Amino acid sequence: MSSILKVDTIQTSDGSRNLLSGPTFKAYKSAAQTNNTANGSVKVRFETKVWDSDSCYDTSTSRFTPNLAGYYLVTSQLEIAHTGTGDRVMAVLWKNGVTYAESAGSHGDSAFYPSSRGTWIVPMNGTTDYVEAYSYGTNSGGNYNFAYNTVYRCTFEGVWMRPL
Repeated sequence: MSSILKVDTIQTSDGSRNLLSGPTFKAYKSAAQTNNTANGSVKVRFETKVWDSDSCYDTSTSRFTPNLAGYYLVTSQLEIAHTGTGDRVMAVLWKNGVTYAESAGSHGDSAFYPSSRGTWIVPMNGTTDYVEAYSYGTNSGGNYNFAYNTVYRCTFEGVWMRPL
């Protein structure tokens, strides 16, 4: 004998939160961010929201501060405009103002922009914890510019996975 339990919601005891879903957001770079310092950490500004289910992403600070404690899957996709084969970029995730994790770096060539995508599982307390996307890059040894002319070139997104 087998049983199947199907539910649409599981709520906290006070009914304040559906425990089958949590905050999610996606934002992208829609404005120029040029002359970024080579070989140093640069905060990436993502000015336009695609969605923000719980109003936890702030476009003025480019921070995601979730209002529900849990583990979050956070992704940063970065692409830089380039002029040479020595161009490189690496996505870096900061949590609460310090480096949390780095992605694999990438370099460009004459046929494509260098890009880097990092995806991390991040525990967040639901009150004060926040994450931001940074980059580490160079344009053949000099300052660099982010590609921003389409919605997919530079993105920042996160989704709640489960409670802590």
